[in-house]
Amino acid sequence: EVDQGDKISFNQSSEDHYKHPQETDNTTGIKPQTSQAGIDLLRKLEACSSKVKGKNIWLGEDDLKNDNIKIYPYQCSANVETIGYGTTLKLLLDMKLIDQDKANEIRQNGISIEECEHFLTHTLKPFEGIVYDEFLDTQFTQNQFDALVCLVYNVGRIGSGLKNAIQNHTNNKDKISKIWMKYCYSKGKKLEGLVNRRKQELELYFKESC
Repeated sequence: EVDQGDKISFNQSSEDHYKHPQETDNTTGIKPQTSQAGIDLLRKLEACSSKVKGKNIWLGEDDLKNDNIKIYPYQCSANVETIGYGTTLKLLLDMKLIDQDKANEIRQNGISIEECEHFLTHTLKPFEGIVYDEFLDTQFTQNQFDALVCLVYNVGRIGSGLKNAIQNHTNNKDKISKIWMKYCYSKGKKLEGLVNRRKQELELYFKESC
């Protein structure tokens, strides 16, 4: 049985955790930071979306190479105003990365691919903070930390079932995968896109660090 804490929530609900980790071992008190591999996976999982002629579209590789393309906010599945790689305007405002005037300008004129990348990397801090706070006494590999950040970026919070499994069985693939894969539901419906996302997160989690 899945406890309520292990059901997907679909929100970036971590605006109160603006902590920026820097290393990988939580037992030292030095905070870990998402590696480039983690950022690359998150970019792949979130993709880059824009609102074009009233419709939300996913941008392809060719689009992302176009320096002249503009990215506009869209409403995500939770009806939250979002831009680029799953970044909510509310989070950008709460983190003071933009002000209300800038938000209005973004709605009117859009932003560049470069700005999307900037917002993605600079809004990871609260999600890194959540992982750090939830697992203060747990030692992770860099890949495990990155995978957890990718998960939290999508679901907002980790439920007690997965938290306990990771704390007590950090490297147990069967136990962790079984609970991790329960985060595939939205409004009670299992979504294939989330199934694929969870599998890729788990692949990174259990990948041996170089």
